[in-house]
Amino acid sequence: MIELFNQKKNCCNCAACMNICPKQAITIKTDEDGFSFPMINRDLCIECGLCNNVCAFQNIPISGNVPISTYVAINKDMDVLSASASGGIFGALASLILDKNGVVFGCAFNNKMEPKHICIDNLLDMKKIQGSKYVQSDINTTYIEAKRYIKNGRYVLFTGTPCQIAGLKSFLGKDYNNLITADIICHGVPSADFFKGYIKYLEDKLKGKVIDLKFRDKSKGWGHIEKVIYKKDGIIKEKLIQPFNSYYHSYFLKGDILRENCYECKYACSSREG
Repeated sequence: MIELFNQKKNCCNCAACMNICPKQAITIKTDEDGFSFPMINRDLCIECGLCNNVCAFQNIPISGNVPISTYVAINKDMDVLSASASGGIFGALASLILDKNGVVFGCAFNNKMEPKHICIDNLLDMKKIQGSKYVQSDINTTYIEAKRYIKNGRYVLFTGTPCQIAGLKSFLGKDYNNLITADIICHGVPSADFFKGYIKYLEDKLKGKVIDLKFRDKSKGWGHIEKVIYKKDGIIKEKLIQPFNSYYHSYFLKGDILRENCYECKYACSSREG
């Protein structure tokens, strides 16, 4: 009988197993602590073993991609820079790909403030996937979607945590000239469930509906100031919160609320998946 992992610390929830399953026998479920893990429907499973083979976190050594050279850069477009968590280089890469009729994958908050990986094909949507999201995103079937675009000859920029990029590459099984990947320097990921609780806490406190949250807002300078954008009595309002006044932000920065595998992450090294 196929088992996806024998200990929770051996799963990063990159969702490569779910994406590659030919029978859609794998779904993502939430455990008692709010973290997401892939689970097999035994009635649908045909024991083909593709899920085990594609698991980069357990089976595949890190890529060994040591940087040939490194650069410090900043985006000259002030609108892109202000919407970015740091230097706005993602915005420059995304703009290049979109100008070439390509597509870009990244994490966005949906209208329920749930972190989801999405695909965009125009500059107007770029702000949705800009900025740091201090929570694990739901990959869903974006690996399958990315492969379809790649096979159709479109340029694809796929961004995510190192384990998500490793999952994508393992799912694809080969390199493609029209695929560009970019992994973030990851601090680790809290659960989407814990983040959901934080959003509810904010809504109760502000007596409004949270419609966006920026973990590294620049309206008062560079740093970790949190901006909560919410709707109250039909009016859009903003609230700036210092990290030490946000229990979620504080726990995250101290590393107290991360996935178990994040504390022993094999991708936390100079060899980059992206």
